[in-house]
Amino acid sequence: MSTENRIVSDSVGFPMVWFEEIGAYVHWLPVTKIQFEYFLCDAPDAYFDAGWYDSVLSLNPRVTPREVTSQNYWRALMTAVRPAEAQRFVSWCGDGFRLPTEAEWTALYRALRARPAENLGASGLLESRDFRTHELLERIDASTYETSRRMSCGPNLAGQMLLRFGVMEWVRVGSPPSAWGVKGEPLPEFCGNLEVLDRSAETLVADRESSRFPAAGFRLLFFPPAKRTGDFEAGYMPSAETTPKGG
Repeated sequence: MSTENRIVSDSVGFPMVWFEEIGAYVHWLPVTKIQFEYFLCDAPDAYFDAGWYDSVLSLNPRVTPREVTSQNYWRALMTAVRPAEAQRFVSWCGDGFRLPTEAEWTALYRALRARPAENLGASGLLESRDFRTHELLERIDASTYETSRRMSCGPNLAGQMLLRFGVMEWVRVGSPPSAWGVKGEPLPEFCGNLEVLDRSAETLVADRESSRFPAAGFRLLFFPPAKRTGDFEAGYMPSAETTPKGG
């Protein structure tokens, strides 16, 4: 894929980057509270009301972009959502979006841990972002570098994109994918070390629809029309006609 279409924007202006390893655009970061709040403002029913959001925030309180540091950046990320709730966000985002499978998430992590971190400005990831999105991307990026140093890990693209030291991310598991699991390795300050990424294929979460897991977040993949191979495609759910904007 040429450099001019390596980066696109989702419907609220956050970057998604093309990775040939899985043949899809991937959210640069797990979905943030800012992105999810656009959905909440547009939600078509009363399920996602103020009481729902307050209960979710009680498990991982919100911070503004200006308040983000290496000690709290996970609070900017949307967590404590159940798979069905994440799927509602997917449908709202539009046609071609879906959650990754465990195999896709793992393949991406293993590829990106061997690649160096990128300069946000030079790579075009900050181009055409509004002030709030720009500030959040920069502050989380600075936090990933500080965290890598503190954890005695060399900075790499997997850490920069918070596939490590971010949140636990919902993925589809099984063949064909029919169950839910989570992937990731949050910092101990957030929820403890729940998984060693290179030794476990997936972490299944019990009672996923009846209780909330404070560290469970998600990120989306996007498949342009020319790249789609089928309706299900391990979790793809057709919905409204909405496509990302070129970055």
